[in-house]
Amino acid sequence: MKKGFTWIFMGILLSLASEGSAEKHRFSMTCKVDCVQNLFRTEEGRQEAIRWFRKHRIEKLYLESYRHGVSVDSSVLEEVKRGLEAAGLEVGGCITPTQMSQRKSTQWEIVTCFTDPTGLQFLKETVERTARIFDFIILDDFLFHACTCETCEEARQGRSWEAFRRDYMLEVSRKWILEPARAVNPKCQIIIKYPCWYEGYPERGYDVIRQTALFGISWAGTETREEGPPTQASWLQGWLNDVDEGICGGCWYDPLGTKPETFVEQARQSILGGARESLLHCYDYLATTDPGIAIHRGDEGVKYGRADAEAFRLEVDSLQKMADLLAGMEPYGVLVPKKPNDSPQQNVRYPGYVGMLGIPVLPSMKLRETPSFYLTLHSLPYENLENYLEKAMAEKKPFVVTYHLFRELPASIQQKILGKRSLPENVGKETAWIPLEEGRMVIYSRNYQELMDLPQETLNALRNTLLQPLGFSLEAPGRVSFHLFRSPHGKVEVLENFRSTPVTVTLTCHDSHPRKIFLALPQKESAEILSHENNVWKIRLQPRSLVVVEALLQE
Repeated sequence: MKKGFTWIFMGILLSLASEGSAEKHRFSMTCKVDCVQNLFRTEEGRQEAIRWFRKHRIEKLYLESYRHGVSVDSSVLEEVKRGLEAAGLEVGGCITPTQMSQRKSTQWEIVTCFTDPTGLQFLKETVERTARIFDFIILDDFLFHACTCETCEEARQGRSWEAFRRDYMLEVSRKWILEPARAVNPKCQIIIKYPCWYEGYPERGYDVIRQTALFGISWAGTETREEGPPTQASWLQGWLNDVDEGICGGCWYDPLGTKPETFVEQARQSILGGARESLLHCYDYLATTDPGIAIHRGDEGVKYGRADAEAFRLEVDSLQKMADLLAGMEPYGVLVPKKPNDSPQQNVRYPGYVGMLGIPVLPSMKLRETPSFYLTLHSLPYENLENYLEKAMAEKKPFVVTYHLFRELPASIQQKILGKRSLPENVGKETAWIPLEEGRMVIYSRNYQELMDLPQETLNALRNTLLQPLGFSLEAPGRVSFHLFRSPHGKVEVLENFRSTPVTVTLTCHDSHPRKIFLALPQKESAEILSHENNVWKIRLQPRSLVVVEALLQE
């Protein structure tokens, strides 16, 4: 741990330990400036909110002190904080660092131009004002650079925009956020929240390695929307959990552009990704008829907010049970890595889609030793990639490389992967799955839709090649996810159906440990056991449903 920041990491761990719940998952919520300075100022408004929080298992709040040009007065924040804490809620702060500069950002107007001195000074003052009141503060995901004005151009001094922005925003984080906060409140913990658009981190100045180490704690934006793959939430959460210095403390998702079934899938997948805390954004969107200052698609984007909240309420007790079951367990499966601070121009967002193929994805920032793996173009920058592949082939490990990665590899490695085979002529033109020797595979698709729509028998063969060394086989169509967890005392397998129609899946566990259905979502009847014998489970999953299978290891 870098000097000077060990204390913040240890403080977090000691805080958790002191509560006696280091592994216990918690549900929390942000409250935007609108409701803080309006609804929550009255006793009636606070009591209504407190009833809502209890009904939805919300234990912790983040009160917004600033957003989009609107600041909440310190006296109001203190009054609201006291009232909510009196009800037993833990209360911190939230800052959305938008529209802080006099100069508008050239690429997105609401984003602060962070080379504008007036913006930096306002950021500092907002942080100081908030840190005087709260011992923990989360930064909404607008701490990025999206400006090419003359001042920014001069400041980058001929470097690439990516290199300049990563260095510059690290310095902004240190000088204008962390140092001012600690100067006024040495106990204050500042959380940086990374957005869901992970491919854009380097270009916009996010550095998940250095910034997480600097802040000591980060949050994952696991919003997936209607158009995104739900498994992106679990992949991104698991990937950000893989930092060496600091921790990823939890996830953040919202109802923007989501219907109820999609909203609860964010919740499920975030927990499956290893989130320690689930932060719902926000009270305004989910509990009121007025979304306040909404910028993403306007009010239309949150029209399902209260329906989303009701779907969450119906599942939250079971979500807590699932989180408690997985606490202390480690995920395992098929490695799907992405090197930090690198974003390829092709295979964009590919890692988040692999889980939609029923492959139990193990996200990682590193090329780890695992029984099987699935490499996309995101793996090309690893310095040890060639040795990694050669070692895997020598050990006869099954693996997938995408065609986009394959064609960038040295000819000698390409030939070793191919063995005595050759690639068909249609590679690069239409979806192709090419099984080679000893479990090696090359796969190509023009888009991720084609991958998920591969015939089930094709997916079964591809998937089970990778699953064989893990001790499982799975027969299922695309758009069904599979997650694996283990501890010295047990194993857990989780299957989720993202389709709008029922599916029948057959899970074969190649061990002798007895299993049982632990729970199903959204209700018990969502998973019907058609048969199970000799650890071969045939299960019918209803649309948009999940089942958790638990195995107890014999002592």
